[in-house]
Formats: sequence, structure tokens, C-alpha cells
Amino acid sequence: MEISKRDLGAFDSFIDLATKSGFVNEKTASNRKNVTKLVLTTVPNIDLSDLTKLDIDDIFQRYVVLAASKSTPSTLQGQKSHLKSALREFTTYLADPVHYRPSALKRKARTIKGAGTSTEESSSIQENSKSVESSSIETVQHLPAVTPTIHIDFQIHIAPDTDPVLVDKIFESLSRYFPAK
Repeated sequence: MEISKRDLGAFDSFIDLATKSGFVNEKTASNRKNVTKLVLTTVPNIDLSDLTKLDIDDIFQRYVVLAASKSTPSTLQGQKSHLKSALREFTTYLADPVHYRPSALKRKARTIKGAGTSTEESSSIQENSKSVESSSIETVQHLPAVTPTIHIDFQIHIAPDTDPVLVDKIFESLSRYFPAK
């Protein structure tokens, strides 16, 4: 795909590329492509030469006025979501095509690492962690109980004319954090 193009044809090519690459589900890609074409071709007087510069909220408000009698509010809300995410992904891709990674994949990676995973993902993660825990426990049980030794050296430079009370306070403070055995 030619990176300099930012029109509806380049957008279609991007959606096809994202689908073939496995970045976007086919149904989602189809919905995004159809909604984007529908909205952008329904609303008159839009410059479609650079989709990255469009004011999506303004365009969609104009679309709602034209399509309000044909669509339910929930349908319109879904269409707005598809339009925004499609054009956001297109803009992200154009900014750095080599390192492009869809935001949905980024969210999924964060979700798997943290809380908020789906029940299927959560159960598979729990099963994997249980098997890792059990193998780790077995490994730990077979290792001899050895306490590591730690050796810390301090170098404190005190001027010869320092008040002895101050020197005592320095060592008193050190002994609080590093008790001698």
C-alpha cells in the first residue's frame, strides 16, 4: 500500500491488509469498512482526499441527522464506534507502518497480564499458572535449604576534626538499618 495515500481507496487497502495479517477479525473489518463507506458517502461535502484530517464527531452528527429515521440509537452508536476505531487505526498505521500494531492487540496483551480477562482466558491462565506453580514447588522441595550469605562493605570518610558525638550518631543510625550479629 502506498503510504502517501490517505483517501478512501487507501483505507480499503489498509482494512484488507489488516484482515490478511490477522490484526482484525474478518467480520469486524467488514463492519468497519462498510460503516466508514456508508457514513462518508452519505454525508455531502466531505473532502475524502485525506481521511486522517476529518472531524469525525462533526461528520457523524451530520450523518445522524440524515440517518436518524432509518436507524436506532444503538445502531448509530455502534456505527460511530466502528467509524472512530477504523479511522484511528488507519491514522496509527499511516504514522508508522513498519511498527504498526492494532490497539485491540495492545489492550488484549494488557488484559492478559492484568485483571479483567474473559472467563475463558482467565481459566486457561489459571490452569497454566497452577501447572507452573506445582512444577516450581516440586523444584523448590528438591533443592537443599541454603541461606545465601551477603557481605556489605561501607566506606565512610570522616574528617579528623569531626565532633565525636556526630560520629557516634552516624554509627548509631547505621546500626539501626544494618544490625551487627
